[in-house]
This record gives sequence, C-alpha cells and structure tokens, in this order.
Amino acid sequence: MRKHALIFFSLAFILALSACSQLRLDQDSLPWNKDKQVLYQDDFTNEESGWESISNVYELKGYSSAGYLISVNLPNSRSWSTSGYLYKNPKVSVEVRKITGPADTNYGLVCRYLDPDNYYSFLISPDGYYAIMKKQNGSTSILGAKQFTHSDAIQKDDGLNELTATCDGENLILAVNGSELMTVQDSAFQRGEVGVILETRAQDGASSLFMNFEVSRP
Repeated sequence: MRKHALIFFSLAFILALSACSQLRLDQDSLPWNKDKQVLYQDDFTNEESGWESISNVYELKGYSSAGYLISVNLPNSRSWSTSGYLYKNPKVSVEVRKITGPADTNYGLVCRYLDPDNYYSFLISPDGYYAIMKKQNGSTSILGAKQFTHSDAIQKDDGLNELTATCDGENLILAVNGSELMTVQDSAFQRGEVGVILETRAQDGASSLFMNFEVSRP
C-alpha cells in the first residue's frame, strides 16, 4: 500500500511540475493519449490562448475576428508563431488563405520548432506551389526537391486551403485539401513546438489568415 501511495504522489508531483513549467513535456508522449487522438485545438476566438501578438514596422501578428493574422512588411522575411507545447510526432492541420501580397508569398505550418534557426516548415504559395523546408543552424534548404513544386490541389490566389503537416519519426508529410503532395525523410529534429508561418520573397507586404488549428497523433 505504501509503495502504491508513493508512486501516486510521485506521479502527481511530476504532473504539477510540468504544469508549472508550461507543460514542457511532449504532449503526444503522455501515456493516456492514443493514436489519432486530437491533442490540441484552437479556432483563435480566445485571445488568451497563448499565441503571440506583435505590431511594429516589420510585422504584425495576432488575433482577429476571423482567425489568427500574420503580416510581413519586408522582402525576404518571415514571421511565425507557435502554440507553446512540445510534440515528438504530431499531425498538424490548419486552414489558411492569403489576404494581401504577391503570388510568391509562402505560408503554412512549422513542426519541431526549437528556435528561430532550427525547425521544419510546410509551405504553399498563392500561385499553387509547395515545399517542405528545413532550417538548421540558420541555413535553409528544400527537402526532397531542388525547388518548389506545382500542384493543382492548391487553391490559388485568396482561395481557402487546408494544410496538414505530419512529423512521424523521420517521415515528413505535406497534404493539402486532402491530397498528399510530398513525403520526405529527415532526422535533424526529433521534437519541438508546432505553429504557423508566413514568409515573403522578392516583394514585401504580405498577409495571411489562419483558422481552425489542430494537433493530433498520426
């Protein structure tokens, strides 16, 4: 009986510590979570749900009446926001549409985000192109291809797209509107945060709206 009580209080103590440290345990590794279970949802209607709010001459990001808005004012720049929770093998989805900006703007999801110089990104553009990117130690590369690839599955211009990024072991999978577009293998990052991202290329002044963010186990 004493042994069982000790185990119980030890577990309670660990959970209390994790809560105090903003739940820095891997959410999908907790023993009570099952495969395909939804672990996190946010429709961005609650402005206290933890996403970053910033407004300056370089970028704007924060809650709006229609979803979570990111705007980038400089060329060759990017802005992102993460949910604040850690995952090892998440399946992440979001609905996104372009609000303003050139056709070669990129927007999408980040996975296994460690810091501004280390993460995966799953991107599409309003002119119908996609890629899975890796930023490692500040250097960015496209995985599994030499350049962005075109797909008719992507709704162009300001059309609404549903993106799904799966980071399952070494497998990185991008799907758009229910069509799996790309699978690559990479082992650089094993865990990290998940979130949304917008980046500009040669031209500036781009913004996009993100809605119905969800994380589940694959």
